[in-house]
Amino acid sequence: MDSAEKGLSSAENLKSFIEIIIPLLIECWIEASPAQSAPILGNLLESESQQLMQQVLSIIHLLWKLTKRHDETYKMELWLRMNYLVDFKHHFMRHFPYSLQDTVKHKKKDPCKSNRNCMKSSNNIDHLLLNLTLCDIMVSLASTSTLQTDSGWLDMIRKFVTDTLQDGSKLSSKQVNRLLGVTWRLMQIQQNKVATEPLIKAVYTLYQQRNLLFPVRTLLLKFFSRVYQKEDLRTQRIRSRSKVLSRWLAGLPQQLALLGLRNPELSNQLIDIIHSAASRSNKELLQSLQATAAQIYDPLEGTLVLLPAEAQRRLVQLVYFLPCLPASLLACLSRCCIMGRMSSDLAATLIGILHMRYCAL
Repeated sequence: MDSAEKGLSSAENLKSFIEIIIPLLIECWIEASPAQSAPILGNLLESESQQLMQQVLSIIHLLWKLTKRHDETYKMELWLRMNYLVDFKHHFMRHFPYSLQDTVKHKKKDPCKSNRNCMKSSNNIDHLLLNLTLCDIMVSLASTSTLQTDSGWLDMIRKFVTDTLQDGSKLSSKQVNRLLGVTWRLMQIQQNKVATEPLIKAVYTLYQQRNLLFPVRTLLLKFFSRVYQKEDLRTQRIRSRSKVLSRWLAGLPQQLALLGLRNPELSNQLIDIIHSAASRSNKELLQSLQATAAQIYDPLEGTLVLLPAEAQRRLVQLVYFLPCLPASLLACLSRCCIMGRMSSDLAATLIGILHMRYCAL
């Protein structure tokens, strides 16, 4: 792609290149497809076929990314849909979702033969990226205006994404990134709550897994934050919040209190989201923050005294949004100042915030 950059710098040149290469890629796909190699196996793939099909989709995915550079008015997107959707539906979605045939050629003494976890790991690594790349390509060809026409294959993708998120398997950050990208696109295509709520719930199921990798946890936090911000804008007109999203928000203060100093970067992300929701007067978040305040602002082991100065500053600012300031909480804050658990400047900021609170009463 890099060497062809100059030749593909215009939309017309890119179209010409796509018109040449897509038919060739489809021919490669047909040669490797399950129906061609082993019709009786349905959607099961041998390793060689899976690798070839993955390369075909990877090239198409790169081309699609390149078209977005030339697609300021969505003309390219319409052109791609008009020219390739029918072929893609017929060939790519025909046996979707694809699985790796990993039980046929095992040796007798293969220790993985009867190990379900080993098979599951193999499947996740080998076929999940193929399916996710396919989903990514297909959902880019759909929109709100084409929903009724595309409902059949979109439902297949929606079910696959939901099942994968709820499966309970360990996913890499690359896989989760693709999953969330497809999920977001599906939510934009069909924006009613009946369609979006199951998707948000599926992502939340993954979010609730313990011992998630830090990059995965970060991706999930960014996704939920993005969904919340979009929902907050939309619900200014229509007050219909996602119950799952409200549950996620309400759990953030407790997560922050439990995290402590184990991962300062993740703590900063939580603080930013909590601050954003608190400034918007989110009821569920404020109630949870109030209930967790004693843990967060504890002068000995609270989040406030464990984190670096910038995080401390953001936590002190959150005091302004608390629904009420009971004597026990004020005592904790006072001890944080007296014991030198925060800088004198930050203590002065806290006093200023408390002064503003009481002047507003």
